[in-house]
Amino acid sequence: MCQKSSRSGNCLSEKKKVLVIDDDPDAVYLLQENLDQHNFEVIGARNGTIGYQLAIDQKPDAILLDILMPETDGWTLLHDLKTNLKTRDIPVILLTIVDKKALGFQLGAAEYLLKPLDPVGVREALERVIGSITNRKKQVLVVDDDPNIADMLRQYLPEAEFNMTSAIDGQAGLEAIAISRPDIVLLDIIMPRLNGFIVIETLRSDPKTRDLPIIVISAKDLTTDEIDWLKETVTLVVKKQGFEGEKLVEEISHIFDQK
Repeated sequence: MCQKSSRSGNCLSEKKKVLVIDDDPDAVYLLQENLDQHNFEVIGARNGTIGYQLAIDQKPDAILLDILMPETDGWTLLHDLKTNLKTRDIPVILLTIVDKKALGFQLGAAEYLLKPLDPVGVREALERVIGSITNRKKQVLVVDDDPNIADMLRQYLPEAEFNMTSAIDGQAGLEAIAISRPDIVLLDIIMPRLNGFIVIETLRSDPKTRDLPIIVISAKDLTTDEIDWLKETVTLVVKKQGFEGEKLVEEISHIFDQK
């Protein structure tokens, strides 16, 4: 049995898929020639529009991106990749003649390499960024004023896959998210200071957290209107009564598989 990547679900022994977005066909060809023999499968895109769609459809393990391209330039494409829920976790390596590393890292680049193209340097950068994504634990924030809930959830979320932190109420939860955005939030509804409904409204009104997956775990008897509203705004609603930890882990894993 192969060990699987926590993000893509692919066997780590299989070739890693790399999307090269560059309008220079020679650059794509050179990378294919050098990377294909080192456990990488290279897909080429000649412009940003095609590259962006391939990133969504193919879900590559990494993207090599040029800056100077016709139509959509690399800066715009990097921004789009990092603000799309489906592509934001794919590491992007900028490979360009433009020497603006600070801007590249500010926009979310994982590595910044300058042309002329050095296949060995590219390969080493790919191994670094793909390795860091593969081994990264999923960040789970539990927002609940009952500390026993966090303790119970820790029994079900494997430490090898999940890093769980907790916040004692809605206000503390929002503060924690502002400091470090988690991958998913497990949220109670009835809490002091800020209840779960206000937390959800706040997160959904902020572009940075609008797509943050939220699972509501609550003992409250919800009205029909509340249930309908939650179905439109959160990923899943789970009742504390009859809570099944194994099923919750399956649901969380399913959410990450959809990314």
